[in-house]
Amino acid sequence: MINYTVVVTNTGNETLTGLVVTDSQGNILSGGSATLAVGASETLTGIHTVTQAEIDAGTAIVNTASVTDNQGVTGTSTVTTLIDQDPALTIVKSFTTSRAIRRIRTRRTTPAR
Repeated sequence: MINYTVVVTNTGNETLTGLVVTDSQGNILSGGSATLAVGASETLTGIHTVTQAEIDAGTAIVNTASVTDNQGVTGTSTVTTLIDQDPALTIVKSFTTSRAIRRIRTRRTTPAR
């Protein structure tokens, strides 16, 4: 799982309205509001569940957050998460024998006279 945090700050001199923050992977970002006062910040969070196909591919996961508003201000921020491929395996071989096989293995012979 990848936990994303997106912080949007109004660095301008007017209140921003109609604020929309999106995620390039379609992850749901929670915690935002549609209005952001001058000097205020808001923090949004989202989660991306890494799929087995993404791990198998071994390519980095690139994610971009974008913000737009009614005043025409836009912005983006991108993060890249490397995939940690860690192939491993275990192999175990075991055996059982029947009673007849054990007798054959332990039978002793007496030398001929």
